[in-house]
Amino acid sequence: MNKGGLWIVILVVISIIGISYSQLSPDLAPRVYSSCITPPAYPGVITQSETICSGTYYDGIEIAGNNINLKCSGAIFAGYSNPNRMNGLLINGSYRNITVEDCIFSVFPENGVSLSGPVGTANPQKLTGVLLKNVTAFGNGGDGLKIKENTYQTDALGGKYDSNGKNGIHLVSEYKDPLRYNINPDLYPKYFPNDVRLFNATMSNNWNNGIHVDAEKYYRQPDDILLEDNILIFDGNRINNNLENGIKNTDFFINITLQNGWSGVEGKYFIARNKIWNNSLAGIKIHTKKTQGPLGTEINCSEIISSGQYSRSKLAISSINYIYWNLIEENKDGIEVTVDSNSTPNSTNSCGGTLPGYASGLYLSIANRIRYNKESGVLYHLMYPFPITGINSDFVTYIGTQDSYYQNIISSNGNSGVFLNGSASVMNDSNAVMRFSSLRLYCNDIIQNRDYGLRITGRNNPLSMEGTINLIIDMQNIIEQNFIGGVYLNYTRHPYLDGIVSVYNSHIGNHPLFDFYNNVYRTSPYNFLEQNDFVASPLLAFDIGNVLNWRNNYWSDYSPTCVDSSPQDGWCDVNRPIPVANQDTQPKAGLPWGNNARGYLPLDQGMTLSQCYVDMPLYPQRPQNPGGGGGNQRDPVEPD
Repeated sequence: MNKGGLWIVILVVISIIGISYSQLSPDLAPRVYSSCITPPAYPGVITQSETICSGTYYDGIEIAGNNINLKCSGAIFAGYSNPNRMNGLLINGSYRNITVEDCIFSVFPENGVSLSGPVGTANPQKLTGVLLKNVTAFGNGGDGLKIKENTYQTDALGGKYDSNGKNGIHLVSEYKDPLRYNINPDLYPKYFPNDVRLFNATMSNNWNNGIHVDAEKYYRQPDDILLEDNILIFDGNRINNNLENGIKNTDFFINITLQNGWSGVEGKYFIARNKIWNNSLAGIKIHTKKTQGPLGTEINCSEIISSGQYSRSKLAISSINYIYWNLIEENKDGIEVTVDSNSTPNSTNSCGGTLPGYASGLYLSIANRIRYNKESGVLYHLMYPFPITGINSDFVTYIGTQDSYYQNIISSNGNSGVFLNGSASVMNDSNAVMRFSSLRLYCNDIIQNRDYGLRITGRNNPLSMEGTINLIIDMQNIIEQNFIGGVYLNYTRHPYLDGIVSVYNSHIGNHPLFDFYNNVYRTSPYNFLEQNDFVASPLLAFDIGNVLNWRNNYWSDYSPTCVDSSPQDGWCDVNRPIPVANQDTQPKAGLPWGNNARGYLPLDQGMTLSQCYVDMPLYPQRPQNPGGGGGNQRDPVEPD
């Protein structure tokens, strides 16, 4: 054998030995392999980039290291016959830049994938830059993907999180901050998952929710939460057939100004371009649940200290900044916003004499198609606390205090298109159980729903009264062809609290019974109905009292033939009576305003935003992509 041939043989032998040794010793420095490996048996961990050979492995895997790219070439991890690892994939620690591709984790006792950063330290170095690409977590006992405390920049691109015993994807941290929670607080922080981006994945047939953002046991001061500057983006996912909600948000908020009430501002929580259908409860639920404990002093909330700080009197807040370009169909309700937290008789003792409050809401809902849901398209509901009196039981609840809906199609739902329910309160000079609800509708199609286009009702309780209702129907809404009526108001307004009912430049018509029905009686100077078109219904308007100020509206049964001569100025000379106790001052003469001239918004071709312009929000760019995550942006493709 010549020297050249001998060197070839030596190189082949060395190569074979090297591959075998690398399989036995996974702690070697990262290198590129042309072959695959069998994953290490429990309690072994993966510490370098590898490709897993195809096959079924009856054990999970753990990754412990930085800059790791793990690929599964047809590999399936099944946990039903091996109790060693409770999770299919576990990454737990202050690691960086980990990518896992094309792996399947099924039937593990706990979660398909579990991610968490380190705990038990004052300044935890977060688990940073994890990318899950086309990962499947199926039939696990807990969550498909659980993202826990002290994690940062986690992406899931594609993949399926189906048929799990709890949620498809669960974001959660349980932390009792000593500044917020007075009993048995945690000594070390467990920050909520930050900068989580989910793109083009499927979450279906889970026993709880498709996605749950769960901060019910996350006790932080509101201004401290804002300093965390969280980012959540759920884009292009398919979320269906879950036994609870498609997406549920509990006691989690981003960028909410809390001084003098609360309002949504420019935040970084996006739910966009998803198809959310056939979930047993809501398509998207914004839910405030956190309560004071039995002593009423467990949660610390104090007065505003300075103008630069946020009010700490809010015991719990749940909000989403932007919901847009989603298809939300065939759920129980489309978008549901609820408060069912409650206070205790001693709650004011822990809030510095202020009214402890609970709040739920969203900032902007833009260009969604909210159709064919079994009950309401949009539901706002205050469940608790019940209206009890006494200075030591004071609290305030808010739903939707700044919520705005732009260019949504809210049609063909089983009950109302939009329903605000149960906003009850009891109040006198010395004590209060207060409620506040607010909603603004701009350029929406609210059509062909099975009772009302929009409905606001109070509790069936003679001792209950509404706190403040702000309803603004503003500019080019089309509310027509609903199966009973257009707008229905039936509640008892509180004598000491003024609300706003403003209906302006909208088209309301073509209903079997009525266009506008008001059964709210009390004088308020802020309620106006102006420059609307009321057309083609047997009863165009009904108003029991003088709470609403009607002026300059067009009436299809009056305006075309009214007298306009003294002077001839485009207004009817005689006010139009509105049964039973009101009138439209200076109704429009002649032709309608044409508030429906824009035509219907596109039903199936997507929303163009050309008919009623609104600025669309942009996703925040990452300050530094650590290399593992990859979901920074995507092309704006609307749901099918």
